[in-house]
Amino acid sequence: VVSYNTALSACSRAGAWDAASRVLEEMRSRGVSPSLVTYNTRMAQCQRSGRFSDAMVMMEEMKAAGIEPDAVTYTSLIWTVAKAPVYTHPRPGPRQWERCVSLVDEMHQHNIPRTIHVYTAAMIACKEAFAYKSLLRLNENRINDSIKDDETLTELVKWAETQQADQDDRYYPNIK
Repeated sequence: VVSYNTALSACSRAGAWDAASRVLEEMRSRGVSPSLVTYNTRMAQCQRSGRFSDAMVMMEEMKAAGIEPDAVTYTSLIWTVAKAPVYTHPRPGPRQWERCVSLVDEMHQHNIPRTIHVYTAAMIACKEAFAYKSLLRLNENRINDSIKDDETLTELVKWAETQQADQDDRYYPNIK
């Protein structure tokens, strides 16, 4: 499996999606089962190339094969989903920010450590969708996870707090 993972990684870094797909096909045809590293390498390739649908399929394949995703898997998937174009999310069904929040929650349910990168990606997706309440909830979770903020997170939270205050002013203009 190590040799296949090395070849897959080289294809991934070179942006050679089709070549990486052939490596996976050959691997499976020879009876070699993909490992966590195999899936994480492919997931990283999905992230770099913006292949949202392939990343979601990869996660399902991984789970079906009995391989538990780890923090690396989730981080790559959340960034892929967060950066996916809106048109890749046909309705009805969760939109990208909802998927990101759901994946962060799934990490918590499976006791997989959430990192600053996970929160950043999910919170960016929330901001792009104007989902400030979900962004603020993610920030509360981040604080509960004892993850320090950085400049990006600080700016995201300030934006969400401003949106919340503006919303409150619209609905409750006489309450101060």
